[in-house]
Amino acid sequence: MRRSAGVATLILLLIVAASDTYSQKNVQRDNFLWGTYNLIKPLKGGTKVSLSAQSRRFILPDRQHQFKATALVTKSLNNGLTIGGGFSYFLQALPIDRNEVVVVRPELRPHQEISYGSELGKWMIKHRFMAEERWIRNVVNGDLADDNEFSMRLRYRLLLERSLGEESTWSGIISSEAMFNAANSNVNNIFDQNRLYVGLKNKVSDHISFDVGYIYWYQQFPSTTDYASFHILNLGVNHTL
Repeated sequence: MRRSAGVATLILLLIVAASDTYSQKNVQRDNFLWGTYNLIKPLKGGTKVSLSAQSRRFILPDRQHQFKATALVTKSLNNGLTIGGGFSYFLQALPIDRNEVVVVRPELRPHQEISYGSELGKWMIKHRFMAEERWIRNVVNGDLADDNEFSMRLRYRLLLERSLGEESTWSGIISSEAMFNAANSNVNNIFDQNRLYVGLKNKVSDHISFDVGYIYWYQQFPSTTDYASFHILNLGVNHTL
């Protein structure tokens, strides 16, 4: 178990080091505010149904950047594994910088995931592997086309969570998620992006918890020479029925 924790820590350090290296390239920089509402309904046999809505906005001046609505079903197994599948409807306001919105590009995004959780001392360590199939509407001359571009993305997230006291309702969270392009003939880059997260969670009751944290989002664009470096304030509400 200690060896696994050491490997996980090394992965985190390598990802951060890679981001620093890429920061010397042509980089688009910006700041965002993300707000998320999660509605969770536990069912029998370790099954959960989750509905979520997330708004992503530029900060100063304010305008919509992206929006995502997701439905997810997961099932916890007896050996620490959790399997699940879901579907997201995604909207991106183009262009991706602060210029005036030209078109809103929709995306249909089913996904499958498997995660594993274990304890190491006072830490909870969670690994999540996800595959996303993405149908993104093409844009021609600034207008939505009738056809879609298909791509597939693979994601791996390492998350560490620790309670801030035996009787505390607060816990600290550190995570890093790497994403890779797996099937798209029009994309030259295998590495897509990495998101590093540091935050706090407060469990107000058995039904309500709040998240607040910072996300550093680093992305390589398909050109392989242009990158994005985004700083994000993340706010979330989790509501369990």
